This record gives sequence, structure tokens and C-alpha cells, in this order.
Amino acid sequence: MIWKTARRRCYPVVGRFLQVHSHLDGIAVLAVGNLAALLLMKLAEAAMWLCKGKPVAESMVSDCRGDSWRLGICYSFLILGRQCTNMLSVKYTNALFSQVATQLGPFLVAPIAKIFLPSEALPRYLLPALVCSFIGALLVIGGQAHAMPSGLTDQDGVGLTLAFTSLIFSACMRVYMKWSSAGLSKASLMSWGYTNGFTFLLFAGWSNPDAWQGFAHMSSETAIAVLIFTVIILIFANLAQVACVRNLGPAMASSFQPLRLASTVFGSYLVLNEPVQRGVVWLGLALIAIVLAAFSQAQVKKPEPPQEDTREAPADYAPLEIEGAGVPQQAAGCEDDQSSEDPSESEEPAGVR
Repeated sequence: MIWKTARRRCYPVVGRFLQVHSHLDGIAVLAVGNLAALLLMKLAEAAMWLCKGKPVAESMVSDCRGDSWRLGICYSFLILGRQCTNMLSVKYTNALFSQVATQLGPFLVAPIAKIFLPSEALPRYLLPALVCSFIGALLVIGGQAHAMPSGLTDQDGVGLTLAFTSLIFSACMRVYMKWSSAGLSKASLMSWGYTNGFTFLLFAGWSNPDAWQGFAHMSSETAIAVLIFTVIILIFANLAQVACVRNLGPAMASSFQPLRLASTVFGSYLVLNEPVQRGVVWLGLALIAIVLAAFSQAQVKKPEPPQEDTREAPADYAPLEIEGAGVPQQAAGCEDDQSSEDPSESEEPAGVR
């Protein structure tokens, strides 16, 4: 579960690579990825229904039964906002800045989850962890921007604004995953999210008619990146995220931030050629990772020690004992009928045969 959650943090690196290095339109990438993921999901679902001997046509409309379609549409809108802002944020600023902004995720998810899911308890040490993480984020962004030739530009400001907006959508999305668990299965929830592909398709065609030309001249590296984005991030990692949120709760599921931050740092260095350039940035990254790891560990409930039986025994209680063995057998004062007999009475008189 943790490995799949960390793998999802390839999103900023892959998204920036496709838009900045491969010059693909981000909305068009979302349209292609979501429609391909929806097609693969429905084919897999139809194959499962076929193996069970059920009609395949029934599997295609299983997500629209009862009130499921209302829950699905609401989730689809949340995914629409989350994916748009998340993808476009890494177009305007580097992946590290975008990922650092999302490190505040657990602190935003917790109060929202408490409002809509009253059974969810507020995490301990929420405010101190938020303050320390915010200081770490300032060290990272300020230190990295100071090392860049152009410094912190207006485009970086747009990218960070989109990243914080995406964080709000992400928090609401995680709470909704848990809240809708009684009405939508994991597969149905994902299928409704992938229907955004049609919206992205229409928007990309309207806003940028030339958005599809980049797909006609893709290199092998770009094609592999699109495949990774579709299969690994949009399908497997999304499925793992839904399962993680519903099993652990929204607050705990969003606490795997140190793993996500580490994957973004290494991915930015290896794929995007955007390495960490100053020691103060490493200091900020270490502060964020340590605070989030400690914050997550503080939420783990320790098992309660077994309680000893403090009840007092009755005053007339006495253990039963077996003679010569020390094993309790009967209460004191109770004598065996066999042992109470006079040995002389149990023997035959002399001379009687």
C-alpha cells in the first residue's frame, strides 16, 4: 500500500516532463489518459462479469443504479478540479515547488474530515506540525529560488497558486472517498472519475485546436511517459489511493508525505534535470520529512496493556488440593468419605473367609 502511494508521486515529474520537455498540452494529456483508463477499466470489468456468467451489458450500467450516479457525478467534479490544477501547476513551476506545496495536505484534510466525518478524530499535534512544515516549505522554495538564475518568477507564483488550489480539491476528494464508501465501490468511484476524459477532450479541442499535433510526432520516451501516466498513475495508483483512504481514513492516508517528497526530489534530478542546488533546501526538505514522519507516527494508537483482575476472592475460599501433587481439588474442611472411614472397619475380621 505504501509503495503504491509513493508511486503516485511520480505525477508531478511525469506531468512536467510531458508538458515542458515533450511540449504536449496538459489538458489533452488528461483527456487521452482518462479515456484510455476508462476503456481499460470497463474492459476488465466486462471480463470479470463474463467469467462470473453474468451479462456483459449489465456491467456497463452498474455504476448508474439507484443514487450511485449522483455520488459519481459529485466525485467527477472534484476529480476534474484536482486533475486540472495539479497538471497545470507543474507546467508553470518546477515539480519540487508543486510537491512541497502539497506537503500541507494532512493538515488540511484533518479539519475537513472532522466536519463531514464526525467519527474521525482530529490528529494530535496538528498545529505544531503545521507550523514546522510551513517553515520547511519556505526554506525549500526560498533557497531553491535564490539559486535559480531568474529567481522566483510570476509563472512560479501561478504554479504555486494552482498547487495550493489543487491541495484543496485533493482534501475534499479524500474525504469524499471515505464518505461515499457505502454507496460506491472502488471500481465505480474510479470509473466516474475517468469520465472527465470527455470534458477534457471537449475543452482541449475548443481552447487549443493544435493540442493534438504533439501526439502525432511523439518520441519513444514521450510514448512511454504517456503509458506510465495512464496505466501506473491513473489506474493502479488511483486504485491504491481509494483503497488506502477507505481503509486508513482520509487523515492517515494523506500522511505518507515523506515518501512522496523523496520520489519527487529524485525524479526531478534524474528525469527533469532540476536538482536541489543549495544546502538550505536540503535542510527544509529534511525538516518537512521529519515533522511529517513524526506527525504520522504520533497518530498510531498503541495497544492498551491487559488489565489485571483486581477482584478479591471470598473470605471462605480455599483452593482444592490433591494430596501429594499440590493441585487444587477440593475445599478445606471437606473430607473424603473414603479417607474418613476407619481402616479397622474396612478390613475383614480375622478368620472370616
